[in-house]
Amino acid sequence: MRGTGTVVPWMLAALPALAAAQTPAPEAPSAAAVDCPTPVFGPPRYPPELAVRGTGGKVLLDLTIDACGRVLHSTVKTSSGHKKLDEAALTASRGWVLHPADRARAVDGHFEREVAFSIGATDKVVPFAKLDWPESHRRPRYVLEPDFNDFATAATARSAIQVPVEKTMQPPYAGIQSQFFRYGDQLPMEYWLFVYRAGEANLAARYRLAFEQDEPVVRVGIVCDDKPEACEKAREQLLKGLPFAKAR
Repeated sequence: MRGTGTVVPWMLAALPALAAAQTPAPEAPSAAAVDCPTPVFGPPRYPPELAVRGTGGKVLLDLTIDACGRVLHSTVKTSSGHKKLDEAALTASRGWVLHPADRARAVDGHFEREVAFSIGATDKVVPFAKLDWPESHRRPRYVLEPDFNDFATAATARSAIQVPVEKTMQPPYAGIQSQFFRYGDQLPMEYWLFVYRAGEANLAARYRLAFEQDEPVVRVGIVCDDKPEACEKAREQLLKGLPFAKAR
């Protein structure tokens, strides 16, 4: 073929493949070549209703990360045995960015991290705060606030109403998973009761103490996420008064 200027068809077909083989493929940018965010490890929020009882555990998370160590997805690989602890760990992990040393140990974009919930070896149970319910309202009149609609659900109320664990008082009703505390130092005095089912708040009751025509009154706002008949029964029980402050 030399000197004839002729190229046979099979050569034309082979040229693109030959050119591709000779041209190196571009490398994917490494984490060092892009602007990765600063590592972030926000600690999970310890559910106060578990912390106050000294309930702890360890959660093993399987984290799916990108090249910069940002957590794209997380799942529970080994549960703590408590749904609320597992959920707290998952919620916290969504904002994490792993340290370069951690992401270097990732396998196929996955990294395992253990999250431990503990209140300390020397303080197994956080003591309940002293009940500060005033003597003036030990035998009050309870009044239901039918238009109480500050929160759509009990879970929403629980997320919004927060106090330190050490301010939680002895739950007033035995045998029921609940939490009771005074909220703020404002007047009128305000207390909250949260009742839980399967680790989720499904009833919230707000107690506001006042005097009406020199009579001690407790106004009760209730949010109940249960069946209507169960909520009605709960309202009847709550309006009988707290065990330490029965209704007149």
